Amino acid sequence: MTGRFNPEFLDEIRSANDIVEVIGGYVRLKQAGATFKGLCPFHNERTPSFTVNREKQLFYCFGCGAGGNVFHFIMKIENLGFREAVQHLAGRAGIRIPDVGDPGQAAREAQQERFYTINALASRFFHHILVKTDHGRVAREYLEGRGVLPETIEQFEIGYAPPEWDLLAKAFTKKGFPLEDAEKVGLVAKRRDGGGYYDRFRQRVIFPIKDVQGRNIGFGGRLIAGAEGPKYLNSPETPLFSKGHTLYALNRAREEIRKKGRAIIVEGYLDVVICHQYGFGETVASLGTALTPFQVKLLGRYAPKVYIAYDADAAGEKATLRGLELVPQAGLEVKVVAMPPGEDPDTFLRKFGTIAMEQALEQSRSLVDYKIDTILTEQDFSNVDGKLRALQSVLPILGDIGNSIEQEAYLLRVSDKLGVTVHAVSTELKKYLHETSRDIKPQGQAGQIKASAGSQEADVKVPATEEAFEREMIRLMLEDSRLIREVAEAGGVEGFQHPAYRRVFAALEQAAVSSGTAEQIPVAELLDSLYDENTRQIANAIYFSRSQTVGARPSDYIG
Repeated sequence: MTGRFNPEFLDEIRSANDIVEVIGGYVRLKQAGATFKGLCPFHNERTPSFTVNREKQLFYCFGCGAGGNVFHFIMKIENLGFREAVQHLAGRAGIRIPDVGDPGQAAREAQQERFYTINALASRFFHHILVKTDHGRVAREYLEGRGVLPETIEQFEIGYAPPEWDLLAKAFTKKGFPLEDAEKVGLVAKRRDGGGYYDRFRQRVIFPIKDVQGRNIGFGGRLIAGAEGPKYLNSPETPLFSKGHTLYALNRAREEIRKKGRAIIVEGYLDVVICHQYGFGETVASLGTALTPFQVKLLGRYAPKVYIAYDADAAGEKATLRGLELVPQAGLEVKVVAMPPGEDPDTFLRKFGTIAMEQALEQSRSLVDYKIDTILTEQDFSNVDGKLRALQSVLPILGDIGNSIEQEAYLLRVSDKLGVTVHAVSTELKKYLHETSRDIKPQGQAGQIKASAGSQEADVKVPATEEAFEREMIRLMLEDSRLIREVAEAGGVEGFQHPAYRRVFAALEQAAVSSGTAEQIPVAELLDSLYDENTRQIANAIYFSRSQTVGARPSDYIG
Protein backbone atom coordinates (compact mmCIF):
# COMPACT_ATOMS: atom_id res chain seq x y z
CA MET A 1 0.00 0.00 0.00
CA THR A 2 1.67 3.15 -1.17
CA GLY A 3 1.10 6.78 -2.04
CA ARG A 4 -2.19 8.60 -1.65
CA PHE A 5 -5.52 6.98 -2.40
CA ASN A 6 -8.02 8.40 -4.84
CA PRO A 7 -11.60 8.99 -3.68
CA GLU A 8 -13.03 6.21 -5.84
CA PHE A 9 -10.80 3.59 -4.18
CA LEU A 10 -11.69 4.82 -0.68
CA ASP A 11 -15.39 4.80 -1.57
CA GLU A 12 -15.01 1.20 -2.73
CA ILE A 13 -13.53 0.21 0.63
CA ARG A 14 -16.21 2.13 2.56
CA SER A 15 -18.97 0.48 0.54
CA ALA A 16 -17.49 -2.98 1.16
CA ASN A 17 -17.22 -2.41 4.93
CA ASP A 18 -20.60 -1.64 6.43
CA ILE A 19 -19.90 0.41 9.54
CA VAL A 20 -22.46 -1.45 11.65
CA GLU A 21 -20.90 -4.81 10.80
CA VAL A 22 -17.35 -3.54 11.38
CA ILE A 23 -18.11 -1.88 14.72
CA GLY A 24 -20.31 -4.82 15.69
CA GLY A 25 -17.15 -6.92 15.73
CA TYR A 26 -15.85 -4.78 18.59
CA VAL A 27 -18.98 -3.44 20.33
CA ARG A 28 -22.23 -5.18 21.23
CA LEU A 29 -24.79 -3.05 19.35
CA LYS A 30 -28.56 -2.95 19.74
CA GLN A 31 -30.84 -1.34 17.20
CA ALA A 32 -32.77 1.68 18.48
CA GLY A 33 -34.89 3.06 15.67
CA ALA A 34 -32.74 4.24 12.79
CA THR A 35 -29.50 3.90 14.75
CA PHE A 36 -27.59 1.33 16.73
CA LYS A 37 -26.38 1.89 20.29
CA GLY A 38 -23.80 0.33 22.58
CA LEU A 39 -21.27 1.01 25.31
CA CYS A 40 -18.44 3.18 24.03
CA PRO A 41 -15.17 1.25 23.58
CA PHE A 42 -13.14 4.43 24.05
CA HIS A 43 -14.21 5.38 27.58
CA ASN A 44 -15.76 3.71 30.60
CA GLU A 45 -19.53 4.07 30.79
CA ARG A 46 -22.55 2.19 32.12
CA THR A 47 -25.28 3.83 30.05
CA PRO A 48 -24.85 3.50 26.27
CA SER A 49 -23.97 6.80 24.61
CA PHE A 50 -22.21 5.33 21.57
CA THR A 51 -24.33 5.46 18.40
CA VAL A 52 -23.83 4.11 14.88
CA ASN A 53 -25.84 5.36 11.91
CA ARG A 54 -25.98 2.86 9.05
CA GLU A 55 -27.57 5.28 6.58
CA LYS A 56 -24.86 7.91 7.07
CA GLN A 57 -22.13 5.32 7.75
CA LEU A 58 -20.94 7.32 10.77
CA PHE A 59 -20.46 6.73 14.50
CA TYR A 60 -20.52 9.17 17.39
CA CYS A 61 -20.20 8.95 21.18
CA PHE A 62 -22.15 11.59 23.13
CA GLY A 63 -20.05 10.78 26.19
CA CYS A 64 -16.47 11.31 24.98
CA GLY A 65 -16.98 12.95 21.58
CA ALA A 66 -15.28 10.24 19.52
CA GLY A 67 -16.74 10.01 16.05
CA GLY A 68 -16.21 9.64 12.32
CA ASN A 69 -16.47 7.07 9.58
CA VAL A 70 -15.32 3.47 9.41
CA PHE A 71 -11.70 4.52 8.74
CA HIS A 72 -11.65 6.69 11.85
CA PHE A 73 -13.08 3.90 14.00
CA ILE A 74 -10.44 1.39 12.91
CA MET A 75 -7.69 3.96 13.40
CA LYS A 76 -8.82 4.62 16.95
CA ILE A 77 -9.75 1.10 18.06
CA GLU A 78 -6.67 -0.57 16.54
CA ASN A 79 -4.29 2.35 17.16
CA LEU A 80 -3.41 2.54 13.47
CA GLY A 81 -2.49 5.32 11.08
CA PHE A 82 -4.80 6.17 8.19
CA ARG A 83 -2.92 4.09 5.64
CA GLU A 84 -2.78 1.08 7.96
CA ALA A 85 -6.55 1.43 8.56
CA VAL A 86 -7.14 1.40 4.79
CA GLN A 87 -4.97 -1.71 4.54
CA HIS A 88 -6.88 -3.36 7.39
CA LEU A 89 -10.31 -2.69 5.86
CA ALA A 90 -9.16 -3.60 2.34
CA GLY A 91 -7.91 -6.94 3.66
CA ARG A 92 -11.19 -7.49 5.47
CA ALA A 93 -13.11 -6.97 2.24
CA GLY A 94 -10.64 -8.84 0.03
CA ILE A 95 -9.88 -5.74 -2.02
CA ARG A 96 -6.48 -5.46 -3.67
CA ILE A 97 -4.66 -2.24 -2.83
CA PRO A 98 -3.36 -0.45 -5.92
CA ASP A 99 0.41 -0.10 -6.16
CA VAL A 100 0.84 3.64 -6.69
CA GLY A 101 3.10 6.39 -5.47
CA ASP A 102 6.50 6.16 -3.81
CA PRO A 103 8.38 3.10 -5.13
CA GLY A 104 10.60 3.16 -2.05
CA GLN A 105 7.55 2.78 0.16
CA ALA A 106 6.38 -0.11 -2.01
CA ALA A 107 9.72 -1.85 -1.50
CA ARG A 108 9.56 -1.34 2.26
CA GLU A 109 6.05 -2.77 2.44
CA ALA A 110 7.03 -5.72 0.27
CA GLN A 111 9.92 -6.41 2.63
CA GLN A 112 7.59 -6.22 5.62
CA GLU A 113 5.29 -8.78 4.01
CA ARG A 114 8.32 -11.06 3.51
CA PHE A 115 9.09 -10.70 7.22
CA TYR A 116 5.54 -11.78 8.13
CA THR A 117 5.84 -14.73 5.75
CA ILE A 118 9.19 -15.78 7.22
CA ASN A 119 7.80 -15.68 10.77
CA ALA A 120 4.72 -17.66 9.72
CA LEU A 121 6.94 -20.29 8.09
CA ALA A 122 9.06 -20.52 11.25
CA SER A 123 5.94 -20.89 13.39
CA ARG A 124 4.71 -23.81 11.27
CA PHE A 125 8.20 -25.34 11.33
CA PHE A 126 8.45 -25.24 15.14
CA HIS A 127 4.89 -26.55 15.55
CA HIS A 128 5.51 -29.45 13.16
CA ILE A 129 8.69 -30.38 15.04
CA LEU A 130 6.74 -30.47 18.31
CA VAL A 131 3.69 -32.49 17.29
CA LYS A 132 4.90 -34.64 14.39
CA THR A 133 8.54 -35.63 14.98
CA ASP A 134 10.71 -37.58 17.39
CA HIS A 135 12.66 -34.36 17.99
CA GLY A 136 9.60 -32.97 19.74
CA ARG A 137 9.04 -35.87 22.16
CA VAL A 138 10.99 -34.22 25.01
CA ALA A 139 8.95 -31.01 24.60
CA ARG A 140 5.65 -32.91 24.37
CA GLU A 141 6.47 -34.67 27.63
CA TYR A 142 7.41 -31.36 29.22
CA LEU A 143 4.12 -29.71 28.17
CA GLU A 144 2.12 -32.75 29.28
CA GLY A 145 3.83 -32.52 32.67
CA ARG A 146 2.82 -28.87 32.87
CA GLY A 147 -0.81 -29.77 32.21
CA VAL A 148 -1.04 -28.33 28.70
CA LEU A 149 -3.64 -30.20 26.64
CA PRO A 150 -3.10 -31.14 22.96
CA GLU A 151 -5.96 -28.88 21.88
CA THR A 152 -4.35 -25.97 23.73
CA ILE A 153 -1.07 -26.66 21.92
CA GLU A 154 -2.99 -26.38 18.64
CA GLN A 155 -4.82 -23.21 19.66
CA PHE A 156 -1.64 -21.37 20.60
CA GLU A 157 0.41 -23.02 17.84
CA ILE A 158 3.08 -23.96 20.39
CA GLY A 159 6.21 -25.47 18.88
CA TYR A 160 9.67 -26.75 19.68
CA ALA A 161 13.14 -25.72 18.51
CA PRO A 162 15.44 -28.77 18.65
CA PRO A 163 19.06 -28.55 19.83
CA GLU A 164 20.53 -28.69 16.29
CA TRP A 165 22.41 -25.51 15.40
CA ASP A 166 21.01 -24.75 11.95
CA LEU A 167 17.90 -26.84 11.30
CA LEU A 168 15.68 -23.78 10.75
CA ALA A 169 18.35 -22.00 8.70
CA LYS A 170 18.51 -24.99 6.35
CA ALA A 171 14.71 -24.99 6.08
CA PHE A 172 14.74 -21.34 5.01
CA THR A 173 17.45 -22.00 2.45
CA LYS A 174 15.48 -24.94 1.06
CA LYS A 175 12.38 -22.75 0.72
CA GLY A 176 14.37 -20.03 -1.02
CA PHE A 177 14.17 -17.37 1.69
CA PRO A 178 17.30 -15.21 2.13
CA LEU A 179 18.90 -15.83 5.52
CA GLU A 180 19.62 -12.08 5.68
CA ASP A 181 15.84 -11.53 6.05
CA ALA A 182 15.59 -14.30 8.65
CA GLU A 183 18.35 -12.54 10.57
CA LYS A 184 16.45 -9.23 10.47
CA VAL A 185 13.45 -10.83 12.22
CA GLY A 186 15.68 -12.44 14.85
CA LEU A 187 15.35 -16.09 13.87
CA VAL A 188 18.96 -16.73 12.85
CA ALA A 189 22.29 -15.05 13.61
CA LYS A 190 25.62 -14.87 11.84
CA ARG A 191 28.37 -17.16 13.02
CA ARG A 192 31.29 -15.32 14.59
CA ASP A 193 33.71 -16.80 12.10
CA GLY A 194 31.59 -15.51 9.25
CA GLY A 195 30.80 -19.01 8.04
CA GLY A 196 27.05 -18.85 7.61
CA TYR A 197 24.16 -18.65 10.10
CA TYR A 198 22.89 -20.56 13.11
CA ASP A 199 19.41 -20.83 14.67
CA ARG A 200 18.76 -18.34 17.46
CA PHE A 201 16.22 -20.59 19.21
CA ARG A 202 17.47 -24.04 20.19
CA GLN A 203 16.22 -26.67 22.66
CA ARG A 204 13.26 -24.50 23.65
CA VAL A 205 9.49 -24.75 23.70
CA ILE A 206 8.40 -22.01 21.28
CA PHE A 207 5.46 -19.66 21.81
CA PRO A 208 4.63 -17.65 18.67
CA ILE A 209 3.89 -13.99 19.44
CA LYS A 210 1.26 -12.30 17.30
CA ASP A 211 -0.04 -8.78 16.87
CA VAL A 212 -3.71 -7.94 17.44
CA GLN A 213 -4.42 -8.82 13.82
CA GLY A 214 -3.05 -12.33 14.33
CA ARG A 215 0.15 -11.91 12.32
CA ASN A 216 3.35 -13.61 13.53
CA ILE A 217 5.71 -10.87 14.72
CA GLY A 218 8.08 -12.71 17.08
CA PHE A 219 8.71 -15.69 19.32
CA GLY A 220 9.31 -16.57 22.93
CA GLY A 221 11.33 -19.64 23.86
CA ARG A 222 11.23 -21.53 27.16
CA LEU A 223 14.35 -23.60 27.87
CA ILE A 224 13.83 -27.34 28.37
CA ALA A 225 15.21 -28.72 31.63
CA GLY A 226 18.85 -29.73 31.34
CA ALA A 227 19.66 -27.33 28.52
CA GLU A 228 22.01 -24.39 28.98
CA GLY A 229 21.14 -20.71 28.59
CA PRO A 230 18.62 -18.21 29.94
CA LYS A 231 15.30 -19.70 31.01
CA TYR A 232 13.33 -17.46 28.63
CA LEU A 233 14.48 -15.97 25.35
CA ASN A 234 12.40 -13.51 23.32
CA SER A 235 12.92 -12.31 19.77
CA PRO A 236 15.10 -9.20 19.71
CA GLU A 237 13.73 -5.81 18.64
CA THR A 238 12.95 -6.14 14.93
CA PRO A 239 11.00 -4.21 12.26
CA LEU A 240 7.96 -6.25 13.33
CA PHE A 241 8.48 -6.84 17.05
CA SER A 242 8.95 -4.53 20.00
CA LYS A 243 8.62 -6.18 23.40
CA GLY A 244 7.38 -3.05 25.14
CA HIS A 245 4.65 -2.54 22.53
CA THR A 246 3.28 -6.09 22.57
CA LEU A 247 1.10 -8.20 24.85
CA TYR A 248 1.28 -11.96 24.40
CA ALA A 249 -2.07 -13.52 23.33
CA LEU A 250 -3.91 -10.19 23.02
CA ASN A 251 -5.07 -11.31 19.58
CA ARG A 252 -6.85 -14.24 21.25
CA ALA A 253 -7.89 -12.42 24.42
CA ARG A 254 -9.25 -9.09 23.24
CA GLU A 255 -12.83 -10.23 22.55
CA GLU A 256 -13.03 -11.95 25.95
CA ILE A 257 -11.55 -8.81 27.55
CA ARG A 258 -14.30 -6.71 25.98
CA LYS A 259 -16.96 -9.23 26.94
CA LYS A 260 -15.91 -9.47 30.60
CA GLY A 261 -14.82 -5.85 30.96
CA ARG A 262 -11.50 -6.85 32.47
CA ALA A 263 -8.01 -7.96 31.52
CA ILE A 264 -5.77 -10.25 33.57
CA ILE A 265 -2.05 -9.61 33.17
CA VAL A 266 0.42 -12.37 34.05
CA GLU A 267 4.17 -12.77 33.58
CA GLY A 268 4.84 -15.94 31.62
CA TYR A 269 3.70 -17.68 28.47
CA LEU A 270 2.58 -20.80 30.32
CA ASP A 271 0.61 -18.64 32.77
CA VAL A 272 -1.37 -17.32 29.79
CA VAL A 273 -1.79 -20.71 28.18
CA ILE A 274 -3.06 -22.39 31.36
CA CYS A 275 -5.34 -19.43 32.22
CA HIS A 276 -7.00 -19.69 28.80
CA GLN A 277 -7.25 -23.46 29.15
CA TYR A 278 -9.10 -23.04 32.47
CA GLY A 279 -11.57 -20.52 31.07
CA PHE A 280 -9.81 -17.20 31.71
CA GLY A 281 -9.55 -16.16 28.08
CA GLU A 282 -9.07 -12.51 29.05
CA THR A 283 -5.46 -13.20 30.11
CA VAL A 284 -2.37 -11.70 28.47
CA ALA A 285 1.33 -11.49 29.40
CA SER A 286 3.57 -8.45 29.43
CA LEU A 287 6.59 -10.26 27.92
CA GLY A 288 8.79 -9.24 30.82
CA THR A 289 8.65 -8.27 34.47
CA ALA A 290 7.27 -4.74 34.13
CA LEU A 291 4.39 -3.21 32.22
CA THR A 292 5.18 -0.42 29.80
CA PRO A 293 3.07 2.70 29.14
CA PHE A 294 2.23 1.50 25.64
CA GLN A 295 1.02 -1.89 26.90
CA VAL A 296 -1.25 -0.23 29.44
CA LYS A 297 -2.61 2.15 26.81
CA LEU A 298 -3.20 -0.84 24.52
CA LEU A 299 -5.28 -2.60 27.17
CA GLY A 300 -7.26 0.57 27.82
CA ARG A 301 -8.80 0.22 24.37
CA TYR A 302 -10.54 -2.99 25.38
CA ALA A 303 -11.49 -2.83 29.08
CA PRO A 304 -11.71 -0.35 31.98
CA LYS A 305 -10.32 -2.75 34.60
CA VAL A 306 -6.97 -4.53 34.86
CA TYR A 307 -6.07 -7.36 37.22
CA ILE A 308 -2.35 -7.88 37.78
CA ALA A 309 -1.52 -11.47 38.74
CA TYR A 310 2.25 -11.67 38.79
CA ASP A 311 4.24 -14.37 40.58
CA ALA A 312 4.32 -14.28 44.38
CA ASP A 313 8.03 -13.51 44.69
CA ALA A 314 10.21 -10.46 45.24
CA ALA A 315 10.70 -9.84 41.52
CA GLY A 316 6.98 -10.21 40.94
CA GLU A 317 6.18 -7.68 43.67
CA LYS A 318 8.61 -5.12 42.24
CA ALA A 319 7.16 -5.62 38.76
CA THR A 320 3.65 -5.23 40.15
CA LEU A 321 4.54 -1.94 41.82
CA ARG A 322 6.03 -0.55 38.61
CA GLY A 323 2.95 -1.61 36.67
CA LEU A 324 0.64 -0.11 39.27
CA GLU A 325 2.18 3.30 38.70
CA LEU A 326 1.17 3.20 35.05
CA VAL A 327 -2.35 1.75 35.04
CA PRO A 328 -4.28 4.52 36.86
CA GLN A 329 -2.47 7.17 34.84
CA ALA A 330 -4.17 5.66 31.79
CA GLY A 331 -7.56 6.12 33.48
CA LEU A 332 -8.00 2.42 34.26
CA GLU A 333 -8.98 0.71 37.48
CA VAL A 334 -6.31 -1.66 38.77
CA LYS A 335 -6.61 -4.66 41.06
CA VAL A 336 -3.82 -6.86 42.39
CA VAL A 337 -4.43 -10.59 42.67
CA ALA A 338 -2.65 -12.18 45.62
CA MET A 339 -0.93 -15.46 44.77
CA PRO A 340 0.04 -17.76 47.67
CA PRO A 341 3.79 -17.90 48.40
CA GLY A 342 5.63 -19.93 45.78
CA GLU A 343 2.69 -19.96 43.35
CA ASP A 344 2.03 -18.35 40.01
CA PRO A 345 -1.27 -18.38 38.02
CA ASP A 346 -0.16 -21.53 36.19
CA THR A 347 0.54 -23.65 39.28
CA PHE A 348 -2.33 -22.07 41.24
CA LEU A 349 -4.92 -23.06 38.66
CA ARG A 350 -3.61 -26.60 38.31
CA LYS A 351 -3.58 -27.09 42.08
CA PHE A 352 -6.77 -25.31 43.11
CA GLY A 353 -8.90 -24.91 39.98
CA THR A 354 -11.13 -22.32 38.33
CA ILE A 355 -13.35 -21.52 41.33
CA ALA A 356 -10.33 -20.74 43.50
CA MET A 357 -8.99 -18.38 40.83
CA GLU A 358 -12.35 -16.59 40.59
CA GLN A 359 -12.29 -16.17 44.36
CA ALA A 360 -8.74 -14.78 44.15
CA LEU A 361 -9.94 -12.26 41.57
CA GLU A 362 -12.91 -11.28 43.75
CA GLN A 363 -10.61 -10.81 46.75
CA SER A 364 -8.03 -8.79 44.82
CA ARG A 365 -6.77 -5.57 46.38
CA SER A 366 -6.92 -2.01 45.14
CA LEU A 367 -3.84 -0.06 44.15
CA VAL A 368 -3.70 1.83 47.45
CA ASP A 369 -4.28 -1.31 49.54
CA TYR A 370 -1.51 -3.17 47.75
CA LYS A 371 1.02 -0.36 48.03
CA ILE A 372 0.33 0.26 51.71
CA ASP A 373 0.37 -3.46 52.58
CA THR A 374 3.61 -4.01 50.64
CA ILE A 375 5.37 -1.10 52.31
CA LEU A 376 4.20 -1.87 55.84
CA THR A 377 5.08 -5.56 55.46
CA GLU A 378 8.70 -4.53 54.85
CA GLN A 379 8.81 -2.22 57.88
CA ASP A 380 9.50 -2.99 61.53
CA PHE A 381 7.25 -0.68 63.52
CA SER A 382 7.61 -2.35 66.91
CA ASN A 383 9.10 0.86 68.36
CA VAL A 384 8.55 4.61 67.99
CA ASP A 385 11.34 5.11 65.43
CA GLY A 386 10.00 2.23 63.35
CA LYS A 387 6.47 3.64 63.45
CA LEU A 388 7.76 7.00 62.24
CA ARG A 389 9.75 5.45 59.39
CA ALA A 390 6.77 3.34 58.33
CA LEU A 391 4.46 6.33 58.42
CA GLN A 392 6.86 8.43 56.33
CA SER A 393 6.92 5.62 53.76
CA VAL A 394 3.15 5.61 53.26
CA LEU A 395 2.58 9.39 53.35
CA PRO A 396 3.20 9.80 49.57
CA ILE A 397 0.50 7.22 48.90
CA LEU A 398 -1.97 8.86 51.26
CA GLY A 399 -1.19 12.25 49.76
CA ASP A 400 -2.08 11.04 46.26
CA ILE A 401 -5.63 10.02 47.27
CA GLY A 402 -7.86 12.70 45.80
CA ASN A 403 -11.15 11.70 47.46
CA SER A 404 -11.39 13.01 51.05
CA ILE A 405 -13.69 10.20 52.24
CA GLU A 406 -11.39 7.55 50.79
CA GLN A 407 -8.37 9.32 52.26
CA GLU A 408 -9.97 9.36 55.71
CA ALA A 409 -10.69 5.63 55.49
CA TYR A 410 -7.03 4.93 54.75
CA LEU A 411 -5.91 7.25 57.53
CA LEU A 412 -7.94 5.09 59.90
CA ARG A 413 -6.45 1.92 58.44
CA VAL A 414 -2.85 3.13 58.70
CA SER A 415 -3.38 4.40 62.24
CA ASP A 416 -4.81 1.02 63.24
CA LYS A 417 -1.89 -0.92 61.69
CA LEU A 418 0.73 1.32 63.28
CA GLY A 419 -1.04 1.60 66.62
CA VAL A 420 -1.14 5.42 66.60
CA THR A 421 -3.99 7.90 66.61
CA VAL A 422 -5.73 9.11 63.44
CA HIS A 423 -4.89 12.66 64.53
CA ALA A 424 -1.18 11.82 64.51
CA VAL A 425 -1.34 10.34 60.99
CA SER A 426 -3.40 13.29 59.74
CA THR A 427 -0.97 15.81 61.23
CA GLU A 428 2.04 14.14 59.60
CA LEU A 429 0.22 14.01 56.28
CA LYS A 430 -0.52 17.75 56.39
CA LYS A 431 3.13 18.46 57.19
CA TYR A 432 4.25 16.24 54.33
CA LEU A 433 1.94 17.94 51.80
CA HIS A 434 3.06 21.37 52.96
CA GLU A 435 6.78 20.66 52.91
CA THR A 436 7.11 18.69 49.68
CA SER A 437 6.74 19.73 46.09
CA ARG A 438 3.77 17.99 44.52
CA ASP A 439 3.98 18.62 40.81
CA ILE A 440 1.55 15.94 39.87
CA LYS A 441 -1.78 14.92 41.34
CA PRO A 442 -3.95 12.08 40.01
CA GLN A 443 -7.19 13.46 38.62
CA GLY A 444 -8.87 10.32 37.34
CA GLN A 445 -7.41 10.95 33.88
CA ALA A 446 -3.97 10.41 32.47
CA GLY A 447 -1.81 12.50 34.77
CA GLN A 448 -2.83 16.14 34.68
CA ILE A 449 0.19 18.16 35.78
CA LYS A 450 -0.06 21.24 37.95
CA ALA A 451 2.29 23.18 40.18
CA SER A 452 1.61 22.59 43.85
CA ALA A 453 0.40 25.23 46.23
CA GLY A 454 2.93 26.22 48.83
CA SER A 455 5.95 25.13 46.79
CA GLN A 456 8.51 27.41 45.24
CA GLU A 457 7.52 26.14 41.83
CA ALA A 458 3.99 27.47 42.31
CA ASP A 459 5.43 31.00 42.30
CA VAL A 460 7.01 30.55 38.87
CA LYS A 461 4.75 32.06 36.22
CA VAL A 462 5.24 30.47 32.81
CA PRO A 463 3.13 31.74 29.89
CA ALA A 464 0.60 29.13 28.78
CA THR A 465 1.94 29.08 25.23
CA GLU A 466 5.51 28.55 26.47
CA GLU A 467 4.42 25.79 28.86
CA ALA A 468 2.55 24.03 26.03
CA PHE A 469 5.63 24.30 23.81
CA GLU A 470 7.91 22.86 26.50
CA ARG A 471 5.47 20.04 27.18
CA GLU A 472 5.38 19.22 23.48
CA MET A 473 9.18 19.16 23.39
CA ILE A 474 9.21 16.65 26.26
CA ARG A 475 6.64 14.52 24.44
CA LEU A 476 8.66 14.49 21.22
CA MET A 477 11.83 13.51 23.09
CA LEU A 478 9.99 10.62 24.75
CA GLU A 479 8.84 9.38 21.34
CA ASP A 480 12.27 9.87 19.75
CA SER A 481 15.12 9.88 22.28
CA ARG A 482 17.59 11.00 19.61
CA LEU A 483 16.09 14.49 19.94
CA ILE A 484 17.38 14.71 23.52
CA ARG A 485 20.93 15.33 22.36
CA GLU A 486 19.78 17.90 19.81
CA VAL A 487 17.89 19.83 22.48
CA ALA A 488 20.88 19.55 24.83
CA GLU A 489 23.16 21.06 22.18
CA ALA A 490 20.65 23.84 21.45
CA GLY A 491 20.56 25.12 25.03
CA GLY A 492 19.70 22.17 27.21
CA VAL A 493 17.98 22.58 30.54
CA GLU A 494 18.38 26.36 30.46
CA GLY A 495 15.92 26.46 27.59
CA PHE A 496 13.07 25.29 29.85
CA GLN A 497 11.20 27.81 32.01
CA HIS A 498 8.76 25.45 33.74
CA PRO A 499 10.56 23.90 36.76
CA ALA A 500 8.86 20.51 36.37
CA TYR A 501 9.86 20.26 32.73
CA ARG A 502 13.41 21.39 33.58
CA ARG A 503 13.70 18.42 35.95
CA VAL A 504 12.20 16.00 33.42
CA PHE A 505 14.58 17.15 30.69
CA ALA A 506 17.58 16.93 33.03
CA ALA A 507 16.59 13.34 33.88
CA LEU A 508 16.04 12.45 30.20
CA GLU A 509 19.42 13.92 29.29
CA GLN A 510 21.10 11.86 31.99
CA ALA A 511 19.28 8.73 30.79
CA ALA A 512 20.43 9.37 27.22
CA VAL A 513 24.02 9.88 28.33
CA SER A 514 23.94 6.74 30.50
CA SER A 515 22.66 4.64 27.58
CA GLY A 516 25.96 5.22 25.78
CA THR A 517 24.30 5.00 22.37
CA ALA A 518 23.10 7.45 19.77
CA GLU A 519 20.40 5.02 18.68
CA GLN A 520 16.72 5.35 19.56
CA ILE A 521 15.96 4.26 23.13
CA PRO A 522 12.56 2.49 23.48
CA VAL A 523 10.17 4.71 25.47
CA ALA A 524 9.62 1.91 28.00
CA GLU A 525 13.35 1.85 28.82
CA LEU A 526 13.53 5.64 28.83
CA LEU A 527 10.69 5.99 31.33
CA ASP A 528 11.98 3.11 33.43
CA SER A 529 15.37 4.84 33.71
CA LEU A 530 13.83 7.87 35.46
CA TYR A 531 14.41 6.68 39.01
CA ASP A 532 12.88 9.68 40.76
CA GLU A 533 9.21 8.76 41.18
CA ASN A 534 7.92 12.32 40.82
CA THR A 535 9.85 12.93 37.62
CA ARG A 536 8.80 9.56 36.20
CA GLN A 537 5.13 10.33 36.96
CA ILE A 538 5.35 13.64 35.12
CA ALA A 539 7.02 12.01 32.11
CA ASN A 540 4.42 9.21 32.12
CA ALA A 541 1.63 11.78 32.27
CA ILE A 542 2.99 13.65 29.27
CA TYR A 543 3.41 10.43 27.32
CA PHE A 544 -0.10 9.18 28.12
CA SER A 545 -1.85 12.47 27.40
CA ARG A 546 -0.17 13.03 24.06
CA SER A 547 -2.64 14.00 21.35
CA GLN A 548 -4.27 11.29 19.31
CA THR A 549 -5.27 11.95 15.68
CA VAL A 550 -8.84 10.70 15.32
CA GLY A 551 -9.38 11.72 11.72
CA ALA A 552 -7.18 11.55 8.68
CA ARG A 553 -5.79 14.66 7.05
CA PRO A 554 -7.75 15.89 4.02
CA SER A 555 -4.66 15.25 1.86
CA ASP A 556 -4.91 11.54 2.68
CA TYR A 557 -8.14 11.37 0.68
CA ILE A 558 -6.75 13.07 -2.42
CA GLY A 559 -5.47 10.94 -5.26
